[in-house]
Amino acid sequence: MLQKRAEDLESRLRQTLASIPNLTRDEVPSGKSEADNVTVKIWGKITAFDFSPKPHWELGEASHPRLERAAKLSGARFAVYFGAGARLERALISFMLDFHTTKHGYKEVLPPFMVNSKSLFGTGQLPKFAEDLFRCSDADAEAVARGEFKDNDHWLIPTAEVPVTNLYRDEILDESRLPICLTAYTPCFRAEAAQPAKIPAASSASISFKRWSWSSSCALKTPMRSTSASRATPKKSRSPQPALSPRSALRRRYRLLIRQDLRP
Repeated sequence: MLQKRAEDLESRLRQTLASIPNLTRDEVPSGKSEADNVTVKIWGKITAFDFSPKPHWELGEASHPRLERAAKLSGARFAVYFGAGARLERALISFMLDFHTTKHGYKEVLPPFMVNSKSLFGTGQLPKFAEDLFRCSDADAEAVARGEFKDNDHWLIPTAEVPVTNLYRDEILDESRLPICLTAYTPCFRAEAAQPAKIPAASSASISFKRWSWSSSCALKTPMRSTSASRATPKKSRSPQPALSPRSALRRRYRLLIRQDLRP
């Protein structure tokens, strides 16, 4: 009886600890939504159009009826690419992989597109975001709800960062091997169950999409709470910035997780 009681309490303790978010940095503002994010840097020039630009899904529909045909195959929030659209996606993937493997010393990885719950727990998706993930069995979700993370269950990955980051999960790496810089392209699958009101009718928030990601494992030479961290790549790794592609850096209210990009 005492053994059973101890096991139950240990399970409850694991669930409670898993639900506690990591601490944010002191400079991260408090807030309730993305409207409370603070812009700390902008680079690039915002293009001023002399016409009303169309959203990307309308541009795609003008030449390729991809959303309707995808819905015929798979339901809402999928896409089919034809001709130039399919070639463009393939070319962009090859460009980004080649750019970072030939220019910045990254090694290309082709990981599995399904992972176990231990991996998703390792990168922070589980248990909090279980409803945003696709799984092979409802029993897997029930086990996660009990605080059980397994080696032999199967979940579709929401991003390539999950399998790539977990390649070295539960291992202690000798510092002489660092940095380990990996890049991967995978299809990604997200249910986005928590935010249905934010998904537009002709959604860019697809259930299935392709994504290129990169990950660096390195030794931090400065305190974690510092505003800078040691460079994770053999060289400065910056994606080429198109002239007409403005970017904004936001100081968000986020959990402090191991990120794929450790640049300050």
